Amino acid sequence: MFGGSVTSHDGRSISVNTVYTCQLESNITIHWESIKGPVVPASVQWPVGRRFHAITSIISDSPTLVMIGGEGNGGQLVNDSWLLNTSQYQWSK
Repeated sequence: MFGGSVTSHDGRSISVNTVYTCQLESNITIHWESIKGPVVPASVQWPVGRRFHAITSIISDSPTLVMIGGEGNGGQLVNDSWLLNTSQYQWSK
């Protein structure tokens, strides 16, 4: 999963750019992990935080997620698309 929104300490809704992964370790155990975007945004390619976007997977030798659009902070529409290599957690625009 990617993004979504959280509520700030002053009650505002903020779009986030975190990748969430889950592993099913047994029939009853699910292990969740979050992978946050870079501290310095220009250091690697990483999408801006968003919500209300579409994301789907491409099944291949290198499983990939495809993400398009969404709404960023302040209600601005995000008009871009991204690919996430799920083996290395690398984004490309």
